[in-house]
Amino acid sequence: MNYPVSQAADILIFRPQVVPVGIDQVPHLELTRNIARKLNNEFFNVPSDTPDHMHVEAGGLFPIVLPLVGRVEKLIGINKPNREGVFPKMSKSLENAIFLSDSSDIVSKKIKKLYTDPKSNFASKENPVSLENNPLWIYHKIFNHDKEWVKEASEKYIYGNISNLECKEKLIEVINELLQPIRERRLYFEKNPQEVIDILKSGTKRANEVAEETLSYIQTYMGMNYFNASLD
Repeated sequence: MNYPVSQAADILIFRPQVVPVGIDQVPHLELTRNIARKLNNEFFNVPSDTPDHMHVEAGGLFPIVLPLVGRVEKLIGINKPNREGVFPKMSKSLENAIFLSDSSDIVSKKIKKLYTDPKSNFASKENPVSLENNPLWIYHKIFNHDKEWVKEASEKYIYGNISNLECKEKLIEVINELLQPIRERRLYFEKNPQEVIDILKSGTKRANEVAEETLSYIQTYMGMNYFNASLD
């Protein structure tokens, strides 16, 4: 129980309106929302029937945060599904991830090993293959902005009129095009480490200011600011 509460504290200390999370983290965020409601009710006199979006307006310190889930709720990994046929999400610990730091050669090697439905090797007009649960096409639909190519190629793929290799080569091109600006920016900061330090210092300073303000408010309203109280 300690870890979820610690996570909630990390969020609430900055009093955000929204929190970027993966779809699998949304249930955990509900604890944070419940804690915020309870604190606002108990110490800031916010009525318990106050709608979530009205808590701050009603005098509460903490907004009731909303999850901000990206357009890709969950990205599956590059490896094959488990025994239950489920694809695990992309994860460093599972060694099934493409990293932002990967070179073009590494990206190429990983995508060439990308799992595809074995049935695709025997697809035909009489035996069409499904695109469902096929990482190759999940990635194309997410990252390939050439929607016309995706539409035409996927229709060919279903009936075995385009190879896995050709589709993987296209995906390699797409992913490397996406990552190249990130690689260049990473290289720039590697050559200019002081800029990174300055950014971290600036961000830390702003974060500390907000965190200290939140702590001051909550200590005052909870009656825990006795170190600042007069001894007279």
